[in-house]
Amino acid sequence: GLAINVKGNEGVVLPVIASPEAKQSPLKCDYATASIPTHQDLLINEVAWMGSEVSASDEWLELKNISDHDLVLKNWQLIDEDAQIHITFSNQILERGAFVLLERTNDASVPSMKADLIYTGALSNENEGLRLFNSNCVLADEVLANSNWPAGGTNPKRSLERMGNLEWRTYSGSDNNGVFGTPKAENSVGATSGQNVFNNNVVDSGFRRNDGLEAIASSTPSNGIQH
Repeated sequence: GLAINVKGNEGVVLPVIASPEAKQSPLKCDYATASIPTHQDLLINEVAWMGSEVSASDEWLELKNISDHDLVLKNWQLIDEDAQIHITFSNQILERGAFVLLERTNDASVPSMKADLIYTGALSNENEGLRLFNSNCVLADEVLANSNWPAGGTNPKRSLERMGNLEWRTYSGSDNNGVFGTPKAENSVGATSGQNVFNNNVVDSGFRRNDGLEAIASSTPSNGIQH
């Protein structure tokens, strides 16, 4: 801990040890950074920036644990360019090789899958970006729309998905229960290995709270509105 000198009743200087909790308040990451992503531990794996065939508002995001261990997500942050979306993860663990499915506004964006987290805030179709920061606000990953997204389609509305070389491509598979993408599952080509198989049923993503209770989103948006 941090040693702080204070005077006792006898005028003697005594060392006082500050508790670790007193100096470990969560950092608030800023989207603006010139850093190069580390591409370590957790990646942005799939983005439905275009919504779905049902609604352009049916946006969803998928993250993937690419490390060789279970990952504590506390204070990791996912932020879009204008901070409409600023998600701060709380007391959650993501198992090795598992996915986190985040759906916008409600659990209807991916009808066949239960969302792990619900957020609010929309992604623009151009001049946009998403950045993922670890608990120390080190940039772990990003995807940028300068001015257009690197992939993904609007007719039909196919997701933007990660390949094994970390480049991006448009989902190439067929319609999965109204979704042209692979939420909570391996991407249609070139993805790093994982443990979930998309079978049109609800998949356990390996996403849980430290205390075993259901995971709940925690957000700290800059405008004070809880996402």
